[in-house]
Amino acid sequence: MLDVIKKNRLYFFAAGTLFGVLIWGGFHTVLEKTNSLEFCISCHEMEQTVYQEYKKSIHYKNAAGVRTTCADCHVPKEWLPKMVRKIQATNELFHKVMGTIDTQEKFELKRLELAENVWRSMRRRIRGSAATVTPMSIWIFISSAVVQPRRCRRRLRREVKRPASTVTRV
Repeated sequence: MLDVIKKNRLYFFAAGTLFGVLIWGGFHTVLEKTNSLEFCISCHEMEQTVYQEYKKSIHYKNAAGVRTTCADCHVPKEWLPKMVRKIQATNELFHKVMGTIDTQEKFELKRLELAENVWRSMRRRIRGSAATVTPMSIWIFISSAVVQPRRCRRRLRREVKRPASTVTRV
């Protein structure tokens, strides 16, 4: 057996390299698919709530014509922090399966807490990446982590204090 390996080590090396490239390529493809807008709104069942609000926001339609998707703000670009965020996302899947936020009413009750968690992580990420801050990232940060949370927090607190029947009025 050892003789066979020694004689064919180039083939084994080539096969191992090809196998590694295929595994890495598949992993990377799946990772990128989980960063798509379609994945976010289907997996997190946000199509009827957050996605409708997103479509009315400056992140979806603006004068510059630049559309920001969920992953642009919610998933770090660097590999290790991205993996940490993906692992944290399994907690969201757990709560989906357990039924913690599986209806719109349950989601609205937890919404402020969920939003504050996101805003906190965005602030931490912006502070930690001062070397890569661009004017666009500063604008996005100010818009989504400072101004909007203030407005959202006020609106969400008002809605939480109201009876459930008035929350859905337009």
